[in-house]
Amino acid sequence: MIISSLANYYGRLLENPASGVAKPGWCERQVKFMLELSPDGQLKSVIPCGDGKHGVSKIVPEQEKRSSGIKANFLCDTSSYLLGIDAKGKPERAIQCFEASKQLHEALLSGVDSPMAAAIVNYFNLWNPGQILDNPIPGFSEEVLEGGNLTFCLEDGMTWKEACNEPSIKRVCDERAQNDEGQSEMVSLVTGRREPIARLHPAIKGVVGAQSMGASLVGFNCEAFESYGHAKEQGRNAPVDVKSTQAYTTALNYLLAHRGHRGRFGDTTVVFWSSSQTADQGNCSVLSLALGFSIFESKESESEATSNLKAALERLQAGKPVDIEGVSFGDEFYLLGLAPNAARLSVRFFLRDSFGEVMRRVADHYRITDVCHAAFDPPIATPYRLLDSLENPNAKDPVISSQLSAPLMRSILQGARYPEALFQNALLRVRATKTVKREHAAIIRAYLIRNARMEEKEITVDVNPSNENEAYVLGRTFAVLEQIQEAANGKATIADRYLNAACSTPATTFPVLLKLSVAHLSKVSRDTPGRGVYLEKALGELMEMQQISFPKRLSLIDQGSFLLGYYQQKQARYKKNDEQEA
Repeated sequence: MIISSLANYYGRLLENPASGVAKPGWCERQVKFMLELSPDGQLKSVIPCGDGKHGVSKIVPEQEKRSSGIKANFLCDTSSYLLGIDAKGKPERAIQCFEASKQLHEALLSGVDSPMAAAIVNYFNLWNPGQILDNPIPGFSEEVLEGGNLTFCLEDGMTWKEACNEPSIKRVCDERAQNDEGQSEMVSLVTGRREPIARLHPAIKGVVGAQSMGASLVGFNCEAFESYGHAKEQGRNAPVDVKSTQAYTTALNYLLAHRGHRGRFGDTTVVFWSSSQTADQGNCSVLSLALGFSIFESKESESEATSNLKAALERLQAGKPVDIEGVSFGDEFYLLGLAPNAARLSVRFFLRDSFGEVMRRVADHYRITDVCHAAFDPPIATPYRLLDSLENPNAKDPVISSQLSAPLMRSILQGARYPEALFQNALLRVRATKTVKREHAAIIRAYLIRNARMEEKEITVDVNPSNENEAYVLGRTFAVLEQIQEAANGKATIADRYLNAACSTPATTFPVLLKLSVAHLSKVSRDTPGRGVYLEKALGELMEMQQISFPKRLSLIDQGSFLLGYYQQKQARYKKNDEQEA
């Protein structure tokens, strides 16, 4: 399903010339230098591409996948193959690479009637790998030998004519791509037809944490992974035809190379695309914004964009029409999560649904994670912010994000239960910091609604005075006791000393806190009588909602209710202050 979906997307990219995607038999590579040849095959100079450091992306003939051994590429290769010399300190092997490249180019270009083809063939016959060190060529430097790709060109007036753009040579490349001789045939798992099977699949580049040279999505290099009767046969263990192999790898590399089609979440790289070419960019832009993958120039532009998105999501969830230019909610939409794993890639998830359904689930996630917050906070708490709030700032590696990124994304996109570890880590982080952040409260509220099956009319966005849940009321009571202490002493310390104990064992903690509050209320009433009356009334109302005795212990779910009540009660206090200032 993954390979066929990507192969279909590749077909749509080919129909759009503006995509610049490589057609079958070709691929996109970074070229650092061009070897300028004279018509008789003499090497005239070495021309850097771009800044000469990173090179320029060019469409070149499909290249061999090589981890060992000698395999030459056509028209575009490293200095070992095109110059017969490199910086690896193995001159004998470099000569062998050059000879392999010479045989390949002579076999493909000897019968081509073209000045470019004749110049390349003559070059391989005339070139002596050792002469470049004895007689330096203009433009040559040690950087040429460091492993970047080189290609050929001829001087054409004031510019250069590249070998890969020569029509007669391009026909040779196309004919070579269609020549499947020497490849075994099997029934392809993608097309269902008997076709030539790819032994090795091209590398996938751009997955964060994977090998810089690229990693395979499909590969077999150990007997434990091979099927019976297919030992050391590589791709025959999972037969995928050559055309589909080239199509899906080209499409996936295209998606990973374009920011509008990818995002990073923990150790998972997420790529996404739409079935319709017309709405592909618009749909991906909206999803990228919704999941927090977009990058903004300023906080003002980010706040405006997320506010508009939140309004659109609310309309979508309410069943109201949402009209966004370039967006089609009826299109089929795909999301693929990839993570590094040695030489291959791990597929964390693959989801396919209509874009409207995907966005409705995202909207549902933001609805149940919505919780009261400060005016300067972003309108929505993105998944990245949720996981980042659980990390230990003193830890070197983001362990929690790596473990929970994929499960959390699946929960959001499938509307499934949230990972238990997400809720547990939120409680652990609160215990460690003695502070309930907006993101912690959002996680707790979402867990209580979706996993604990509590009613949304009770677990509201703002503080709910009618919620008589014992743990929730205790949390609100603790917030009022903290406010009383702050009013009396100018600072509050009971959260640092008693929050964890009050959250887990109220029966041993609240009698002590209530005893302290008597002295604090007495001082507040003496200094500011009006405020003392208000706080005494607020505490009395909450105590009337309590049971006769405090519970000895609270379960994890009750602890979540406690912390949510504590957070919302504090936010209600700040909200009143903001309204009074306004």
